[in-house]
Amino acid sequence: MKSQLYFNIAIRIIILFIIMMFATYLPEHLREFFGDSLKSENDCSKIYIDIIDKRYNWGTRHYLYFYMMILLCVLSIINFIISTFRLIKKYYPNVSIF
Repeated sequence: MKSQLYFNIAIRIIILFIIMMFATYLPEHLREFFGDSLKSENDCSKIYIDIIDKRYNWGTRHYLYFYMMILLCVLSIINFIISTFRLIKKYYPNVSIF
């Protein structure tokens, strides 16, 4: 693998994961915006979401944000794969990928 191709792919991976990591800080600081409410001691509703957030009941905006981030992450991964194939084709034009 040519070093320039390697660095192009590596930089794309780093940028993708840095953006995803920074996006995880938003919900912690925007509880009021998302409409989250603190759970009471005996609140047993929404057990399936307890894995993600044990102390808060999520508001509607929080669910919309959550699913939007999942879709954007999937879209970014697809874009990353396509651009990686294009980079490989650019540096190795005679190699057939598929």
